[in-house]
Amino acid sequence: MAKQRAANPQGEIDNLIQRLNTLCHEHIAWYQSKKRVQRRLFYASSASLIIVGSLISVLGNLPGEASRIASAFSGVAVVILTGLSSLFRWQSNWIHYTDAQDRLEFLFVRVQAQFDRLHALPNDEARLEAMRHIFDRSLAEIQIIRGGETKATMPYSKVEHDDQSQDGKR
Repeated sequence: MAKQRAANPQGEIDNLIQRLNTLCHEHIAWYQSKKRVQRRLFYASSASLIIVGSLISVLGNLPGEASRIASAFSGVAVVILTGLSSLFRWQSNWIHYTDAQDRLEFLFVRVQAQFDRLHALPNDEARLEAMRHIFDRSLAEIQIIRGGETKATMPYSKVEHDDQSQDGKR
């Protein structure tokens, strides 16, 4: 099957560049917001554990029945905070989201450098073919970076939706 020649190669190149930029920015913004929440939850739970844990010995040394009850409640709070931290894995999620964001930002910078080199190619058809290759490879890399993320937790991407409706495949 012969390749169909693009009517406006430069317009298609510009469209692919815009779609890829939009996709990268959407995912970077999503990871930034998620990592921020996870970092705050991790710091809040860790600080609470330190404060409440240190109160156990202080409250246990105070005279009276109320100090024993307060000390017991502090111990329960430590167990609950530790359990929640273990269950929701705020620290590891924060690290995962930070790593994914960094990888996406590096991909974005690398792709921008590849865009700049397109001008050295001899004609519009060669530039368009190179841009399609960059676009396809970048989409594959974004999928790898997303890794174990489920569609329910990832941002809805109009760019990906447009790709799917144009392909008719996915």
